[in-house]
Amino acid sequence: MTQCPTCGQPLPADPVQAEVQRIERWCRENGIAVVAGRLLHLEGVAAALQCSVSTVNRRLAAGELQPTIIFGRRHVELSELARLICEI
Repeated sequence: MTQCPTCGQPLPADPVQAEVQRIERWCRENGIAVVAGRLLHLEGVAAALQCSVSTVNRRLAAGELQPTIIFGRRHVELSELARLICEI
């Protein structure tokens, strides 16, 4: 396991898991709500990707992201978003 060059904490071997942790930290720092500990509203996904919600909707329609629907509102799992970021 490697260590963070800044703080010395151990980093996960899986790059997607490391990205999930980075996104969680970014959400806390920027006041973006993480629903049920693992889901982001589309607005949060757009903020994390630095794009518009319509771009996120296009990625959903293209199958690049898989939505999770809770109470009629679409969300994206942090692991899905991390996977997409790692692929970009």
